[in-house]
Amino acid sequence: MSVIKQVIFGGQGLLMAKSEQHNQQDKAQRQGAFTKIVVFIISLPLTVLVTMIISILVEWSLLYYCDDGPDSNICQFTDFKPEMGADHSKIMLNQEAKYINTHFKESIVGSTPIKLAGSSIRWFESNIFKPLGIDGLKSQSPSARGDAWDYLISAYTIVKVVLLRLCVLLLSLPAYLLFAVVGIVTGLVERDLRKFGAGRESTDKYELSMKLIAPSIILCFVLYLSWPTSINPALIVVPFSALFGYSLHLTASNYKKYF
Repeated sequence: MSVIKQVIFGGQGLLMAKSEQHNQQDKAQRQGAFTKIVVFIISLPLTVLVTMIISILVEWSLLYYCDDGPDSNICQFTDFKPEMGADHSKIMLNQEAKYINTHFKESIVGSTPIKLAGSSIRWFESNIFKPLGIDGLKSQSPSARGDAWDYLISAYTIVKVVLLRLCVLLLSLPAYLLFAVVGIVTGLVERDLRKFGAGRESTDKYELSMKLIAPSIILCFVLYLSWPTSINPALIVVPFSALFGYSLHLTASNYKKYF
């Protein structure tokens, strides 16, 4: 009789230990997911800042390499013609304004997108550029500006280009939301089919699909904001938003069958 009791109580203790271990694992997973979300939110502004610096350096490299006359493949790809100088960045700014005015006629924020972008640029200019003395540099005569003038104006214009493109990305969030809804719904349907069809679990597939979510957003930011010439935003936003939706589809479909 005592042996039976030991077996029963031993089995109960083993079940309690496994349940406690399972609860601790779930708690660690929830904390890990929360930490990843916080890190992702913090990394987005840093990504924009780093991308802005990269865009300025790329424009300066083109100005140094292509402005004196070499008509290489890089110069042709970026539409940088000899003696173009700071006009290359100004043309990019005008073209980006045309894109946002053409593709974003209306907005869910209750304001015309081009007006929202213009207000953002004016705020940035009045609170960042004016304290740095950009108005005083603009008022200088051409003879007093020196050789660094084109580099300064290029950096000044590229910052505006990045801000315009950032507005485009923010206005493109409904596309990400649409692909996200489709991906989650189709993924949950596939998960239920796997659940009721006695499909096998795959933790590796779930972990891999989770790792695709952040790059589908961050790479879109980095690639679009640092692109060295004018480009239609749909050519970058749509593929990456589709990748975002597909990664959510894989994540939902490979989620564990039982909680």
